[in-house]
Amino acid sequence: MTTLTTSSRSAVRRRAWVKAGLLLALLVVLLVLALQFSGPEVAAIRRHVEDAGPWGPLVFYVFYVGVSLLPAPKNLLTIAGGLLFGLVPGAALALAGATTGAMLSFAGARVLGRSAIEQIGSPRMVRIDRLLRDHGFATVLVLRLLPVVPYTAVNYAAGVSAVRALSFLLASAVGMIPGSLAYAAFGAYGATDPWRTAVAGSGLLLLLVIGGLLARRLPGHTSQS
Repeated sequence: MTTLTTSSRSAVRRRAWVKAGLLLALLVVLLVLALQFSGPEVAAIRRHVEDAGPWGPLVFYVFYVGVSLLPAPKNLLTIAGGLLFGLVPGAALALAGATTGAMLSFAGARVLGRSAIEQIGSPRMVRIDRLLRDHGFATVLVLRLLPVVPYTAVNYAAGVSAVRALSFLLASAVGMIPGSLAYAAFGAYGATDPWRTAVAGSGLLLLLVIGGLLARRLPGHTSQS
């Protein structure tokens, strides 16, 4: 009976690390694609959106979701959304695309990488996992508010951690609203209204300050201080 149990546990560990290997391979492929991706050309995006007619917003949304899966900057796309659709519609489309892409990345990391993390089982890992499970919403919210924190890294790191899917979804959607509005404002007003552009830039700086202050109040940070 003990032999069977040991064999079964070994099989579980092997499957977990095989899936983790697949996740690593996927990340490498996405990185290679990102390196080949020269960035969104606003003129090309505008052409495709205009050619799509009433389906233009959907075309932009689908394109945003696709790009959001790559470890590449998304802010230029949000700026393009503000330029093409205006402040609020552009920010809303960018937010929808970024949230969808975040959930797809999170789901992939959860399916392929979570079991390997569970196999580690070190006291430190268990403690971090428990903190992320209990305070996942606050942690993801703070990370989303900070414009300097890589969007893609948050998606995959949250996926392999114990952060609950609903907490990740809600925190991502809420936390990306200010940044989406700020970057869309650059696109909507950058060439026509320097005052509003300055306000948008100040908003991003304010997000850095607020995010930093909130990060210091997270349970994990407090316990290490």
